[in-house]
Amino acid sequence: MSRTRFRTATLAALPFAAAALPAQQRYMQPPEPIRAILDATPTPAVTPSPDRTRLLVLERPGLPPIADVAAPYIPAAGLRINPRTNYPARGAALTGVTIMTIKGGATVPVKLPAGARVTAPRFSPDGARLAMSVVRDGGSVLAIADARTGDVTVFDKVVLNGATGEACAWFATSAALACKLVPTGRGPEPAAPTTPTGPIIQESEGRRSAERTYQDLLGSAYDEARFVHYLTSQAAIVSVTGAVTPLGRPALLTTVSPSPDAQWLLVNRIHGPFSYVVPLNRFPLATEVWTMDGTVAKVIHDRPLEQERSTAFDATSPGPRGISWRADAPATLAWAEALDGGNPAVTVPKRDKVVTLAAPFTGAPVTHAELATRFGGVTWVNATTAMVSERWWKTQRTKTWRIDPSNPS
Repeated sequence: MSRTRFRTATLAALPFAAAALPAQQRYMQPPEPIRAILDATPTPAVTPSPDRTRLLVLERPGLPPIADVAAPYIPAAGLRINPRTNYPARGAALTGVTIMTIKGGATVPVKLPAGARVTAPRFSPDGARLAMSVVRDGGSVLAIADARTGDVTVFDKVVLNGATGEACAWFATSAALACKLVPTGRGPEPAAPTTPTGPIIQESEGRRSAERTYQDLLGSAYDEARFVHYLTSQAAIVSVTGAVTPLGRPALLTTVSPSPDAQWLLVNRIHGPFSYVVPLNRFPLATEVWTMDGTVAKVIHDRPLEQERSTAFDATSPGPRGISWRADAPATLAWAEALDGGNPAVTVPKRDKVVTLAAPFTGAPVTHAELATRFGGVTWVNATTAMVSERWWKTQRTKTWRIDPSNPS
């Protein structure tokens, strides 16, 4: 048979092959015992209560259902956001929560709404309540459970924005949470343009720079518009009764964290210019301290767009990073700061330093340690003890120091 005749015969056979297929195909199940292995319920995760007398036993699904896998998502600067829930697409959600007493093993089931999928509950500081997000189509909402009885109250009007992570954090008083909410009256997402308004232009600055590749980046003005739509949050104080007190104006908030003394808020806010080359964690980020009425008391750091960075694993952002509350102090911020500009190729005696800044945040930061390699984390134990770790990826070495925060020298 010639090549021409073979092609003709193949094409002629195609309609008959297609007609032999059933009208509707369904997913096939694997045979046993493979199916039982794949559907086996994972070992529950556990979280201790603040007083270490109880455990939260968290039941997780084995594999996500097809409905979750097939759900739409919005690519947003490295994130994948489910537009129906305003939470991460295909994010793991719990299917059951039980409170277990460590001594004796008595259990109290948390009475979740039928079919509810929730994020990991967080104990209030006094251990009396649990806060969680009910992730659902049409708007994910806050739920609070009584840790003694397991009764759950769902606040349908407290619509949360969990696009960049958990939406709420407890105040030390245990009477309220700091939350990121979907702004009231946000409306539908921006409509896709029917015709291009102009070309998409990216310009080189005339110098060579190695860069990693990333998925789900922004790529157009329409992508930017949807990114702003889904990441814009309203900061608010939400009481355990569901009363909402908005703070400030809606913005691209990533975290809202109360100080240990419940007098300040640490807020991270993304702003422009955006990039089509790097993801969200390299966008400009303002780290601010707010008063409890939403006023900006201090801008701790305003990181510019970091479009260029060494591809070495020991590279990091120049300037302050990892700004957070010191756990053992009423209102003291702590962070690491690069001494080498974040570039591991630079030869310097010290790479990072660990500093703190106490309220009212008007003084100079206090340096507690300078590290020969990259900062790896700190545990603030008490006024005279902290454990500071450093690491170097290239040599796979880590080191931990015990320091006295009360005596920086």
